[in-house]
Amino acid sequence: MQHKTNGFQARREKKKAGIIKAALELFAIHGVKKVTIADIAKKANVSPVTIYNYFGSKDELLKSAIFDFLENALKDYEHVLNSDIPFPEKIERFIFYKDRTLNTFTLEFLKSVFEENSEMRAQILDWYARHATPLLDKLIQQGREERYINPDISTEAIWFYINLFRDTVNRLEVYSGYDKKTLSDITRLFYWGLLEKPSEK
Repeated sequence: MQHKTNGFQARREKKKAGIIKAALELFAIHGVKKVTIADIAKKANVSPVTIYNYFGSKDELLKSAIFDFLENALKDYEHVLNSDIPFPEKIERFIFYKDRTLNTFTLEFLKSVFEENSEMRAQILDWYARHATPLLDKLIQQGREERYINPDISTEAIWFYINLFRDTVNRLEVYSGYDKKTLSDITRLFYWGLLEKPSEK
């Protein structure tokens, strides 16, 4: 009986993961408003009823899709941070992951999340404070220990720099005013701006 229960649960989770993947792909391309539950059901090869049974509403599915993406991204960052690769290469990997996020989502999707859904925006910022901030703090400490970050620069100054950058890129007009290449360059400037003469290491 236990084996049957475990098998059912595994199939259920696999189906939910497929729905989340399909939803995120459609939301990212078309924005949230233009995508229907029927569209997602067709792409995920399930019935609309199944989606409602699992998630209750499109808003809840959107939330699940976004936080699934964030949790997977966090695992990538943590894997790099805890690896033995040189610190400058860690920075390059972080830049690559940021670029990947930029290339995943359209402006329409970002508007749906950050401009038109204040509750979702607040939840994402809360998630960032609880998960991404400690990750960056660990990155800074590693950089200091390996002397890639100038030890004379105070932690308070570094966090002022990080928050200034974060507050700027969180404004939607930044995404609409620049192409992805420029945004990628801004990310590169942000990370390498933390380092002290990396070319001499």
